[in-house]
Amino acid sequence: FIASQTLKILEKNNPSEKEKSRLYNIIGSSYFRKDNFLLALDYSQKALKYAEQVKEYKEQAVALNTIAGVHFQQKNHDRSLKYLQKSIVIYEILNDKKNTAMNLGNIAMVYEAQDNTLLALEYYQKSLSVAKEHHNDKQSAYTLSSLGRICIKMKQYEDAIRYLEESLIFEKKINDNFVKANTYVFLAKAYKEQKDFKRSEKYGLNAFIIAQRIKSLGLTNKSSEALYETYKEMKDYKQSLVYFEVMNKTQDSLTNVEKAKAIANLEAKMSMERQEKELVILKKNKEILEKEKKFQTTINYFVVAVFLMGVGLILYIYQNWRKEKNSKKQIAQQKEEIEAINKSLESLVYQRTQSLAERNKQLEEYAFYNAHKLRAPVASIMGLYLLLEKETDYEQKNLIFEHLHKAIEDLDYIISEIQEIVAE
Repeated sequence: FIASQTLKILEKNNPSEKEKSRLYNIIGSSYFRKDNFLLALDYSQKALKYAEQVKEYKEQAVALNTIAGVHFQQKNHDRSLKYLQKSIVIYEILNDKKNTAMNLGNIAMVYEAQDNTLLALEYYQKSLSVAKEHHNDKQSAYTLSSLGRICIKMKQYEDAIRYLEESLIFEKKINDNFVKANTYVFLAKAYKEQKDFKRSEKYGLNAFIIAQRIKSLGLTNKSSEALYETYKEMKDYKQSLVYFEVMNKTQDSLTNVEKAKAIANLEAKMSMERQEKELVILKKNKEILEKEKKFQTTINYFVVAVFLMGVGLILYIYQNWRKEKNSKKQIAQQKEEIEAINKSLESLVYQRTQSLAERNKQLEEYAFYNAHKLRAPVASIMGLYLLLEKETDYEQKNLIFEHLHKAIEDLDYIISEIQEIVAE
Protein backbone atom coordinates (compact mmCIF):
# COMPACT_ATOMS: atom_id res chain seq x y z
CA PHE A 1 0.00 0.00 0.00
CA ILE A 2 2.79 2.41 0.97
CA ALA A 3 4.72 1.58 -2.21
CA SER A 4 1.65 2.03 -4.46
CA GLN A 5 0.68 5.34 -2.84
CA THR A 6 4.25 6.64 -3.14
CA LEU A 7 4.37 5.62 -6.82
CA LYS A 8 1.15 7.58 -7.41
CA ILE A 9 2.81 10.66 -5.92
CA LEU A 10 5.77 10.20 -8.29
CA GLU A 11 3.49 9.79 -11.31
CA LYS A 12 1.23 12.77 -10.55
CA ASN A 13 3.94 15.26 -9.57
CA ASN A 14 7.32 16.18 -10.92
CA PRO A 15 9.42 16.00 -7.75
CA SER A 16 13.00 17.20 -7.44
CA GLU A 17 15.94 14.78 -7.34
CA LYS A 18 16.05 15.18 -3.56
CA GLU A 19 12.38 14.31 -3.23
CA LYS A 20 12.76 11.41 -5.67
CA SER A 21 15.53 9.91 -3.54
CA ARG A 22 13.32 10.12 -0.45
CA LEU A 23 10.26 8.62 -2.20
CA TYR A 24 12.25 5.82 -3.83
CA ASN A 25 13.73 4.99 -0.42
CA ILE A 26 10.22 4.69 1.02
CA ILE A 27 9.23 2.32 -1.80
CA GLY A 28 12.45 0.29 -1.48
CA SER A 29 12.05 -0.07 2.30
CA SER A 30 8.41 -1.08 1.86
CA TYR A 31 9.29 -3.84 -0.60
CA PHE A 32 12.15 -4.98 1.66
CA ARG A 33 9.77 -5.45 4.59
CA LYS A 34 7.55 -7.52 2.29
CA ASP A 35 10.57 -9.71 1.34
CA ASN A 36 10.35 -8.55 -2.29
CA PHE A 37 14.10 -8.13 -2.49
CA LEU A 38 14.36 -7.62 -6.25
CA LEU A 39 12.07 -4.56 -6.23
CA ALA A 40 13.62 -3.38 -2.96
CA LEU A 41 17.04 -3.42 -4.62
CA ASP A 42 15.76 -1.73 -7.79
CA TYR A 43 14.11 1.22 -6.01
CA SER A 44 16.92 1.60 -3.46
CA GLN A 45 19.47 1.84 -6.27
CA LYS A 46 17.33 4.55 -7.91
CA ALA A 47 17.16 6.38 -4.58
CA LEU A 48 20.95 6.12 -4.23
CA LYS A 49 21.50 7.52 -7.74
CA TYR A 50 19.33 10.61 -7.14
CA ALA A 51 20.72 11.13 -3.63
CA GLU A 52 24.29 11.06 -4.97
CA GLN A 53 23.39 13.57 -7.71
CA VAL A 54 22.19 16.16 -5.18
CA LYS A 55 24.59 15.08 -2.40
CA GLU A 56 21.74 14.17 -0.04
CA TYR A 57 23.82 12.12 2.40
CA LYS A 58 21.03 10.95 4.71
CA GLU A 59 19.07 9.42 1.81
CA GLN A 60 22.28 7.87 0.48
CA ALA A 61 22.80 6.12 3.82
CA VAL A 62 19.18 4.88 3.91
CA ALA A 63 19.50 3.44 0.38
CA LEU A 64 22.86 1.83 1.20
CA ASN A 65 21.33 0.18 4.28
CA THR A 66 18.45 -1.31 2.29
CA ILE A 67 20.82 -2.57 -0.42
CA ALA A 68 23.01 -4.10 2.30
CA GLY A 69 19.92 -5.78 3.79
CA VAL A 70 18.99 -7.28 0.41
CA HIS A 71 22.48 -8.72 -0.03
CA PHE A 72 22.38 -10.08 3.53
CA GLN A 73 19.13 -11.89 2.80
CA GLN A 74 20.69 -13.26 -0.39
CA LYS A 75 23.67 -14.43 1.73
CA ASN A 76 26.01 -12.12 -0.20
CA HIS A 77 27.72 -11.21 3.05
CA ASP A 78 30.79 -9.52 1.60
CA ARG A 79 28.66 -7.16 -0.48
CA SER A 80 26.40 -6.51 2.48
CA LEU A 81 29.45 -5.48 4.55
CA LYS A 82 30.69 -3.20 1.77
CA TYR A 83 27.42 -1.22 1.66
CA LEU A 84 27.10 -1.11 5.46
CA GLN A 85 30.62 0.28 5.77
CA LYS A 86 29.82 3.00 3.22
CA SER A 87 26.64 3.82 5.12
CA ILE A 88 28.35 4.04 8.51
CA VAL A 89 30.90 6.51 7.11
CA ILE A 90 28.03 8.81 6.10
CA TYR A 91 26.31 8.51 9.49
CA GLU A 92 29.58 9.35 11.23
CA ILE A 93 30.00 12.43 9.01
CA LEU A 94 26.42 13.46 9.85
CA ASN A 95 27.12 12.73 13.54
CA ASP A 96 24.01 10.52 13.55
CA LYS A 97 24.78 8.36 16.60
CA LYS A 98 21.44 6.52 16.56
CA ASN A 99 21.98 5.11 13.07
CA THR A 100 25.71 4.65 13.69
CA ALA A 101 24.87 2.34 16.61
CA MET A 102 22.31 0.50 14.46
CA ASN A 103 24.81 0.02 11.61
CA LEU A 104 27.50 -1.26 13.95
CA GLY A 105 24.96 -3.83 15.12
CA ASN A 106 24.14 -4.73 11.49
CA ILE A 107 27.83 -5.23 10.70
CA ALA A 108 28.10 -7.46 13.78
CA MET A 109 25.09 -9.46 12.53
CA VAL A 110 26.82 -10.04 9.16
CA TYR A 111 30.00 -11.23 10.88
CA GLU A 112 27.86 -13.51 13.06
CA ALA A 113 26.26 -14.98 9.91
CA GLN A 114 29.80 -15.62 8.61
CA ASP A 115 30.61 -17.45 11.90
CA ASN A 116 33.23 -14.80 12.68
CA THR A 117 32.28 -14.73 16.36
CA LEU A 118 35.13 -12.51 17.56
CA LEU A 119 34.45 -9.73 15.06
CA ALA A 120 30.71 -10.03 15.72
CA LEU A 121 31.37 -9.64 19.47
CA GLU A 122 33.64 -6.62 18.82
CA TYR A 123 31.05 -4.78 16.69
CA TYR A 124 28.15 -5.58 19.04
CA GLN A 125 30.19 -4.06 21.87
CA LYS A 126 30.92 -0.96 19.75
CA SER A 127 27.21 -0.67 18.96
CA LEU A 128 26.32 -0.97 22.66
CA SER A 129 28.86 1.68 23.64
CA VAL A 130 27.44 4.24 21.17
CA ALA A 131 23.82 3.35 22.02
CA LYS A 132 24.35 3.74 25.77
CA GLU A 133 26.32 6.96 25.35
CA HIS A 134 23.38 8.56 23.52
CA HIS A 135 20.60 6.89 25.57
CA ASN A 136 19.32 4.77 22.69
CA ASP A 137 17.32 2.27 24.81
CA LYS A 138 15.96 0.27 21.87
CA GLN A 139 19.37 -0.31 20.30
CA SER A 140 20.85 -1.04 23.74
CA ALA A 141 18.22 -3.70 24.44
CA TYR A 142 18.67 -5.32 21.02
CA THR A 143 22.48 -5.27 21.21
CA LEU A 144 22.60 -6.68 24.76
CA SER A 145 20.33 -9.51 23.67
CA SER A 146 22.62 -10.17 20.69
CA LEU A 147 25.69 -10.14 22.93
CA GLY A 148 23.98 -12.73 25.14
CA ARG A 149 23.35 -14.90 22.08
CA ILE A 150 27.01 -14.61 21.01
CA CYS A 151 28.25 -15.51 24.51
CA ILE A 152 26.02 -18.63 24.49
CA LYS A 153 27.67 -19.67 21.22
CA MET A 154 31.06 -19.13 22.88
CA LYS A 155 29.83 -21.09 25.97
CA GLN A 156 30.41 -18.06 28.18
CA TYR A 157 27.14 -18.53 30.04
CA GLU A 158 27.75 -16.15 32.95
CA ASP A 159 28.55 -13.29 30.55
CA ALA A 160 25.52 -14.28 28.49
CA ILE A 161 23.20 -14.08 31.51
CA ARG A 162 24.68 -10.73 32.54
CA TYR A 163 24.06 -9.23 29.09
CA LEU A 164 20.57 -10.73 28.81
CA GLU A 165 19.43 -9.62 32.29
CA GLU A 166 20.63 -6.09 31.46
CA SER A 167 18.75 -6.27 28.17
CA LEU A 168 15.51 -6.92 30.09
CA ILE A 169 16.02 -3.66 32.00
CA PHE A 170 16.04 -1.69 28.74
CA GLU A 171 13.17 -3.76 27.31
CA LYS A 172 10.91 -2.59 30.15
CA LYS A 173 11.42 0.95 28.81
CA ILE A 174 10.78 0.18 25.14
CA ASN A 175 8.15 -2.58 25.59
CA ASP A 176 9.22 -4.54 22.49
CA ASN A 177 7.67 -8.03 22.87
CA PHE A 178 9.69 -9.52 20.02
CA VAL A 179 13.05 -8.56 21.53
CA LYS A 180 11.82 -9.50 25.01
CA ALA A 181 10.70 -12.98 23.88
CA ASN A 182 14.04 -13.59 22.14
CA THR A 183 15.89 -12.53 25.29
CA TYR A 184 13.75 -14.91 27.37
CA VAL A 185 14.64 -17.77 24.99
CA PHE A 186 18.38 -17.03 25.31
CA LEU A 187 18.08 -16.81 29.12
CA ALA A 188 16.27 -20.16 29.17
CA LYS A 189 19.14 -21.73 27.21
CA ALA A 190 21.87 -20.10 29.30
CA TYR A 191 20.29 -21.16 32.63
CA LYS A 192 19.73 -24.68 31.28
CA GLU A 193 23.46 -24.96 30.52
CA GLN A 194 24.14 -23.88 34.12
CA LYS A 195 21.67 -26.53 35.38
CA ASP A 196 19.37 -23.85 36.83
CA PHE A 197 16.28 -25.53 35.43
CA LYS A 198 13.70 -23.55 37.41
CA ARG A 199 14.85 -20.27 35.92
CA SER A 200 15.27 -21.90 32.53
CA GLU A 201 11.65 -23.11 32.72
CA LYS A 202 10.46 -19.68 33.88
CA TYR A 203 12.07 -17.78 31.00
CA GLY A 204 11.11 -20.44 28.48
CA LEU A 205 7.45 -20.21 29.50
CA ASN A 206 7.57 -16.39 29.43
CA ALA A 207 8.94 -16.54 25.88
CA PHE A 208 6.32 -19.10 24.81
CA ILE A 209 3.43 -17.00 26.19
CA ILE A 210 4.62 -13.87 24.37
CA ALA A 211 5.17 -15.86 21.15
CA GLN A 212 1.60 -17.16 21.31
CA ARG A 213 0.24 -13.69 22.05
CA ILE A 214 2.01 -11.97 19.15
CA LYS A 215 1.44 -15.04 16.91
CA SER A 216 5.10 -15.43 16.00
CA LEU A 217 5.76 -18.83 14.46
CA GLY A 218 9.52 -18.46 14.75
CA LEU A 219 9.45 -17.47 18.43
CA THR A 220 6.98 -20.25 19.18
CA ASN A 221 9.42 -22.71 17.65
CA LYS A 222 12.42 -21.31 19.54
CA SER A 223 10.65 -21.14 22.91
CA SER A 224 9.12 -24.63 22.55
CA GLU A 225 12.57 -25.99 21.67
CA ALA A 226 14.05 -24.34 24.78
CA LEU A 227 11.25 -25.79 26.98
CA TYR A 228 11.58 -29.22 25.40
CA GLU A 229 15.31 -29.30 26.18
CA THR A 230 14.79 -27.95 29.72
CA TYR A 231 12.04 -30.46 30.61
CA LYS A 232 14.11 -33.23 29.11
CA GLU A 233 17.02 -32.29 31.40
CA MET A 234 14.55 -32.15 34.32
CA LYS A 235 13.34 -35.65 33.32
CA ASP A 236 9.80 -34.30 33.00
CA TYR A 237 9.19 -36.31 29.86
CA LYS A 238 5.46 -35.56 29.68
CA GLN A 239 6.02 -31.82 29.40
CA SER A 240 9.06 -32.44 27.24
CA LEU A 241 6.89 -34.41 24.78
CA VAL A 242 4.25 -31.65 24.70
CA TYR A 243 6.76 -29.01 23.67
CA PHE A 244 8.57 -31.43 21.37
CA GLU A 245 5.34 -31.83 19.40
CA VAL A 246 4.84 -28.05 19.30
CA MET A 247 8.43 -27.65 18.15
CA ASN A 248 8.00 -30.20 15.35
CA LYS A 249 4.69 -28.72 14.22
CA THR A 250 6.03 -25.19 14.06
CA GLN A 251 9.25 -26.46 12.47
CA ASP A 252 7.25 -28.01 9.61
CA SER A 253 5.39 -24.74 9.08
CA LEU A 254 8.64 -22.79 9.26
CA THR A 255 10.25 -25.18 6.79
CA ASN A 256 7.45 -24.57 4.28
CA VAL A 257 7.75 -20.82 4.78
CA GLU A 258 11.53 -21.00 4.49
CA LYS A 259 11.27 -23.09 1.33
CA ALA A 260 8.94 -20.57 -0.27
CA LYS A 261 11.20 -17.77 0.90
CA ALA A 262 14.29 -19.60 -0.37
CA ILE A 263 12.70 -20.08 -3.80
CA ALA A 264 11.77 -16.39 -3.93
CA ASN A 265 15.27 -15.44 -2.81
CA LEU A 266 16.83 -17.72 -5.40
CA GLU A 267 14.70 -16.21 -8.16
CA ALA A 268 15.59 -12.72 -6.98
CA LYS A 269 19.27 -13.64 -6.76
CA MET A 270 19.25 -15.08 -10.29
CA SER A 271 17.53 -11.96 -11.56
CA MET A 272 20.07 -9.75 -9.79
CA GLU A 273 22.97 -11.76 -11.24
CA ARG A 274 21.40 -11.52 -14.71
CA GLN A 275 21.08 -7.75 -14.33
CA GLU A 276 24.71 -7.51 -13.19
CA LYS A 277 25.86 -9.54 -16.22
CA GLU A 278 23.81 -7.28 -18.50
CA LEU A 279 25.44 -4.24 -16.89
CA VAL A 280 28.90 -5.75 -17.52
CA ILE A 281 28.01 -6.39 -21.18
CA LEU A 282 26.64 -2.85 -21.56
CA LYS A 283 29.83 -1.47 -20.03
CA LYS A 284 31.99 -3.47 -22.45
CA ASN A 285 29.86 -2.37 -25.42
CA LYS A 286 30.20 1.24 -24.29
CA GLU A 287 33.99 0.86 -24.11
CA ILE A 288 34.04 -0.64 -27.63
CA LEU A 289 31.88 2.22 -28.98
CA GLU A 290 34.15 4.78 -27.33
CA LYS A 291 37.23 3.14 -28.91
CA GLU A 292 35.55 3.11 -32.32
CA LYS A 293 34.56 6.74 -31.88
CA LYS A 294 38.13 7.64 -30.94
CA PHE A 295 39.45 5.74 -33.96
CA GLN A 296 36.93 7.47 -36.25
CA THR A 297 37.96 10.84 -34.83
CA THR A 298 41.61 10.03 -35.59
CA ILE A 299 40.67 9.11 -39.15
CA ASN A 300 38.68 12.32 -39.53
CA TYR A 301 41.64 14.37 -38.35
CA PHE A 302 43.89 12.56 -40.80
CA VAL A 303 41.46 13.14 -43.67
CA VAL A 304 41.28 16.82 -42.80
CA ALA A 305 45.07 16.97 -42.69
CA VAL A 306 45.30 15.32 -46.13
CA PHE A 307 42.65 17.70 -47.44
CA LEU A 308 44.58 20.70 -46.14
CA MET A 309 47.73 19.31 -47.74
CA GLY A 310 45.82 19.01 -51.03
CA VAL A 311 44.63 22.63 -50.76
CA GLY A 312 48.17 23.70 -49.99
CA LEU A 313 49.43 21.80 -52.99
CA ILE A 314 46.85 23.46 -55.26
CA LEU A 315 47.91 26.88 -53.97
CA TYR A 316 51.55 25.96 -54.56
CA ILE A 317 50.79 24.89 -58.15
CA TYR A 318 48.78 28.05 -58.77
CA GLN A 319 51.62 30.24 -57.52
CA ASN A 320 54.09 28.41 -59.79
CA TRP A 321 51.75 28.87 -62.72
CA ARG A 322 51.59 32.59 -62.00
CA LYS A 323 55.38 32.69 -61.83
CA GLU A 324 55.61 30.79 -65.11
CA LYS A 325 53.21 33.20 -66.78
CA ASN A 326 55.16 36.18 -65.52
CA SER A 327 58.42 34.55 -66.64
CA LYS A 328 57.13 34.06 -70.18
CA LYS A 329 55.96 37.64 -70.28
CA GLN A 330 59.39 38.81 -69.14
CA ILE A 331 61.09 36.63 -71.76
CA ALA A 332 58.97 38.13 -74.54
CA GLN A 333 59.81 41.62 -73.33
CA GLN A 334 63.50 40.75 -73.19
CA LYS A 335 63.41 39.41 -76.77
CA GLU A 336 61.84 42.59 -78.03
CA GLU A 337 64.39 44.68 -76.18
CA ILE A 338 67.27 42.64 -77.61
CA GLU A 339 65.96 42.92 -81.18
CA ALA A 340 65.37 46.65 -80.76
CA ILE A 341 68.77 47.32 -79.18
CA ASN A 342 70.96 45.79 -81.86
CA LYS A 343 69.68 43.67 -84.75
CA SER A 344 73.14 43.79 -86.29
CA LEU A 345 74.84 41.92 -83.49
CA GLU A 346 73.92 38.48 -84.80
CA SER A 347 76.41 36.59 -82.71
CA LEU A 348 75.22 38.25 -79.55
CA VAL A 349 71.63 37.67 -80.61
CA TYR A 350 72.50 34.05 -81.36
CA GLN A 351 74.02 33.52 -77.91
CA ARG A 352 71.15 35.22 -76.19
CA THR A 353 68.71 33.26 -78.29
CA GLN A 354 70.42 29.98 -77.31
CA SER A 355 70.27 30.96 -73.65
CA LEU A 356 66.62 31.78 -73.94
CA ALA A 357 65.95 28.55 -75.80
CA GLU A 358 67.52 26.56 -72.96
CA ARG A 359 65.47 28.52 -70.47
CA ASN A 360 62.33 27.86 -72.51
CA LYS A 361 63.17 24.16 -72.53
CA GLN A 362 63.45 24.17 -68.75
CA LEU A 363 60.21 26.03 -68.44
CA GLU A 364 58.50 23.65 -70.86
CA GLU A 365 59.84 20.72 -68.87
CA TYR A 366 58.63 22.42 -65.69
CA ALA A 367 55.23 23.04 -67.32
CA PHE A 368 55.14 19.36 -68.37
CA TYR A 369 55.72 18.25 -64.77
CA ASN A 370 53.05 20.59 -63.56
CA ALA A 371 50.55 19.62 -66.27
CA HIS A 372 51.11 15.85 -66.30
CA LYS A 373 53.32 14.26 -63.63
CA LEU A 374 52.09 16.43 -60.75
CA ARG A 375 48.47 15.90 -61.64
CA ALA A 376 48.55 12.10 -61.26
CA PRO A 377 49.38 11.91 -57.49
CA VAL A 378 47.07 14.84 -56.74
CA ALA A 379 44.21 13.05 -58.52
CA SER A 380 45.08 9.85 -56.62
CA ILE A 381 44.98 11.67 -53.29
CA MET A 382 41.58 13.25 -54.04
CA GLY A 383 40.17 9.93 -55.27
CA LEU A 384 41.43 8.05 -52.23
CA TYR A 385 39.97 10.75 -49.95
CA LEU A 386 36.53 10.27 -51.56
CA LEU A 387 36.82 6.48 -51.11
CA LEU A 388 37.85 6.94 -47.47
CA GLU A 389 34.72 9.03 -46.74
CA LYS A 390 32.44 6.29 -48.10
CA GLU A 391 34.28 3.21 -46.83
CA THR A 392 33.14 1.71 -43.47
CA ASP A 393 35.14 -1.53 -43.44
CA TYR A 394 38.18 -1.28 -41.15
CA GLU A 395 40.48 -3.45 -43.34
CA GLN A 396 39.51 -1.56 -46.51
CA LYS A 397 40.25 1.73 -44.76
CA ASN A 398 43.73 0.45 -43.83
CA LEU A 399 44.31 -0.51 -47.51
CA ILE A 400 43.21 2.98 -48.64
CA PHE A 401 45.60 4.53 -46.10
CA GLU A 402 48.48 2.48 -47.60
CA HIS A 403 47.65 3.73 -51.14
CA LEU A 404 47.26 7.25 -49.79
CA HIS A 405 50.70 7.08 -48.19
CA LYS A 406 52.20 5.88 -51.53
CA ALA A 407 50.47 8.74 -53.45
CA ILE A 408 51.84 11.31 -50.98
CA GLU A 409 55.38 9.87 -51.39
CA ASP A 410 55.02 10.13 -55.20
CA LEU A 411 53.84 13.71 -54.82
CA ASP A 412 56.82 14.54 -52.62
CA TYR A 413 59.22 13.00 -55.16
CA ILE A 414 57.72 14.98 -58.08
CA ILE A 415 57.80 18.24 -56.12
CA SER A 416 61.52 17.59 -55.42
CA GLU A 417 62.13 17.10 -59.20
CA ILE A 418 60.26 20.33 -59.93
CA GLN A 419 62.40 22.16 -57.39
CA GLU A 420 65.58 20.80 -59.06
CA ILE A 421 64.36 21.99 -62.46
CA VAL A 422 63.58 25.45 -61.10
CA ALA A 423 66.99 25.58 -59.38
CA GLU A 424 68.76 24.81 -62.68
